[in-house]
Amino acid sequence: MKKTILLFSMLVPFCMISQNITSITPNQANQAQTIPLMISGNNTNFSGWSCNGNQTNQFGEFRLSQSGGINMMQGAVNSSTTTQVNGTLNIPQFQPIGAYTVEVFDGNSCSWLQFPFGFQVNLATSTLFENIKKLTIFPNPSQDVFSIQFKNLIVQDIKINIINNIGELVFFENLIGHIGAYNKKIDLKENAKGIYFLEIQTNDGIINKKLILQ
Repeated sequence: MKKTILLFSMLVPFCMISQNITSITPNQANQAQTIPLMISGNNTNFSGWSCNGNQTNQFGEFRLSQSGGINMMQGAVNSSTTTQVNGTLNIPQFQPIGAYTVEVFDGNSCSWLQFPFGFQVNLATSTLFENIKKLTIFPNPSQDVFSIQFKNLIVQDIKINIINNIGELVFFENLIGHIGAYNKKIDLKENAKGIYFLEIQTNDGIINKKLILQ
């Protein structure tokens, strides 16, 4: 009986001091967004104190990644307490969509605490802005040439970029004081097969479209 009580008394503190992440707010956002992010934990130490009690900038960090640690995003910490990190997350325009594991470095356990699949990156919303009408891209997918057409209703400068999936610019065109119809055939046959991203930068913002080169 004494042995049972002793074993129970040894196990209870161990269970009670288990460290874990309890919530992420918000838990989703779109590509090309910068959002405030609040991460809370239980029995944690996110306050910026190291494991040996010396203050350091090492702690209070947070990061997000997909399975296997790929497609990593590093957050920027604005403030932290023992149980909460407040920071900013900048999601790149072409960040792969899907579920991400959230990690925060904990000063109690001296390790990264994980919240598997705790955050979702969604596809950027592509809004056809008020002054750009009838945007069409064809064929898409294409084996070589993409035809891009739209009608611009006001005089404005427009930048047209095509970017590959590692962020390299493969085509650009600057239209100064443009108004009216735009019709362009863009040949990508010399580029590697895969996914590309069309950006149309206008006075209202950026229109994003995906191109598939087969």
